[in-house]
Amino acid sequence: LQDVVRPFPVQEARAILEAEWKRPIDQVVASFDVVPVAAASIAQVHRARLLSGEDVVLKIRRPHIETLVGQDVEILRRIAELIDRRIPEMRIFNLTMIVDEFARCIRKEMDFVLEGENAARFRLHFDKSPDAYVPAVFRELSTLRVLVLERIAGIRINDVRRLEKAGFDLADVARQGVEIAYKMVLEDGFFHADPHPGNLFVLPDGRIGIVDFGIVGRVSEDQQRLFADTFVAFVRKDFVAAEAMFARAIERSPNNILYRHYHALALGELGHTRRAIREFQRAIRIGELRYPLRLCPGVRRALYDLLVRKKKRLSAWWMARRQGLILFDDGLTLDERERMRLQKMAYLESL
Repeated sequence: LQDVVRPFPVQEARAILEAEWKRPIDQVVASFDVVPVAAASIAQVHRARLLSGEDVVLKIRRPHIETLVGQDVEILRRIAELIDRRIPEMRIFNLTMIVDEFARCIRKEMDFVLEGENAARFRLHFDKSPDAYVPAVFRELSTLRVLVLERIAGIRINDVRRLEKAGFDLADVARQGVEIAYKMVLEDGFFHADPHPGNLFVLPDGRIGIVDFGIVGRVSEDQQRLFADTFVAFVRKDFVAAEAMFARAIERSPNNILYRHYHALALGELGHTRRAIREFQRAIRIGELRYPLRLCPGVRRALYDLLVRKKKRLSAWWMARRQGLILFDDGLTLDERERMRLQKMAYLESL
């Protein structure tokens, strides 16, 4: 998907609006910017002002995008099946399942009613937050193909020069980002799953404005507790405690693959490579490998060899979501990593 795409003609945009609203556009808006402020793979965005006076943005789905996406997904699936047949070493990555997961996600992204509901939920969660702001949804004007949101003005979160020129403290912006992310995951259990810089803006009052709620994720209470305990253990670099914690979890649920993988991770970090591989072997015997995490190189290499030998596959759920976590982690300098570690610690201990 792209966030800089040639826009479709404004005449088509107006026609879609009038078809969805079932009335002429001038009966809804007092002004409409003919030049879109953004054009992406699925939709483009126009500024407008409602007759009632509110400044809004109109997110309009591209004409015939459903057909184009269907064709692209079919091409991807055929390529994945071809790779699966011709390159046995790639089978562990479950490419066909990744394509299916992608297709499911992108269909949800094209449903603007669902996106509006997601936005409304995020707005409720951050209603009194000093760190984040979520624009209001105009539900009465939003449809499957049109989403109407309050217009917010800010600086893209990765535009460092403009942020510094405007007087923002970058360390404070980073702290807010951490607070927002961990609130979503550890408190709300409902998180924005596409937090790239084009969806995050620093507003004049210092809060981070969040937009584009087409992809979201959910975390159960059990997962929240597991994540919190994991973060605390690893931030403190207390791998012995992490191993003991997951060992107890495995005893309570001996067939739970997720627990066994975390246990293996703890063993690997402690340098117990052979024991870590044995733990992964137990997980593989239970069923499909899920939720693999980063390990020291020796464990990772041994695990990969084991997967190829056993002809096991990685979960499509994890493969489809790992990129954001890697980008988030790999984009930090050592100093930023240390600040992030302390911020994680402070947040977790405040729960």
